[in-house]
Amino acid sequence: MKRPQKLAIGAALVMAVNVNSHVSASDTAYVYFNGQKFIEFEFFNEGEFGSEYTLPELLREGTKSATSYWSGILGPRSKFSSPWQIFVKTQVNFQNAGALTYSLKGQKVITDNYPALMMQNGKKLNAYDMKKLAGIVIPANISVEEQFKRMENYIKENAPGGNAGLSLVLIGQHSGAERTGAKAKDGWWVDADTILPTNEQAADFVGTFRHELGHALGIIIARKTCDWDGNVTEKDVPYGEGKNAKVLYKFADDITDKNSWSLHLVDKNGNHAKPGMMIVTTDGFNIIKKNKPGV
Repeated sequence: MKRPQKLAIGAALVMAVNVNSHVSASDTAYVYFNGQKFIEFEFFNEGEFGSEYTLPELLREGTKSATSYWSGILGPRSKFSSPWQIFVKTQVNFQNAGALTYSLKGQKVITDNYPALMMQNGKKLNAYDMKKLAGIVIPANISVEEQFKRMENYIKENAPGGNAGLSLVLIGQHSGAERTGAKAKDGWWVDADTILPTNEQAADFVGTFRHELGHALGIIIARKTCDWDGNVTEKDVPYGEGKNAKVLYKFADDITDKNSWSLHLVDKNGNHAKPGMMIVTTDGFNIIKKNKPGV
């Protein structure tokens, strides 16, 4: 079925030089709703801000088609006053995709989802100059964890001040079978007009991207690793053995949005999630009870 909103796309190329950088030419594109810029994309090409390959045009068009799904759902009731800003990166031979959102208060990343609050409540956000990030080189020979740490630091350093928010969607490769033809590339199959299984085991790119945008809008658990006293830790604190092995988490302390997806979660005993509440299995709770009988 054809989508009711047509996509209007504007592309722009820039040349920029930055410290620890190369010459960048990231590509900007827009999705419109009722004549207004609803979503602003920045596609990072190979070498830009850790992007490992240049996203083919077929997948870029699939990105915009997938996004029209969300603009059609959110646009009519949205209170947006500025576009939702999203940068798209790539990872070679990563058989998956992922998404997250950086909400910035000054140069601090916080847990509340500012793009969602902008659309839902009309929260005013300052525009982020995503092209500044395109000129920054993030080495490929460091761990993924270190790459994300550096990426967050650069995002904070280049923040516009005040409240801002931007989302990341990471696109991998070869998530499905390699196919040839007008609708296939790198193991992805692009077809926005049908949900029928016509892809012959190539992964559904449009469906995957729609899914990841849901995560970017906040359909994701806001959690931190912690110790048995509830203190945030850099390293995992494991418990249990074998199939029952788990890592200790808690809900982020700084959730203030009462409509946060995380705060809608309920455990098997009917307890609602709260900021700072520890997330444990029955085995984990028994460990806490043993160490702190008064809990």
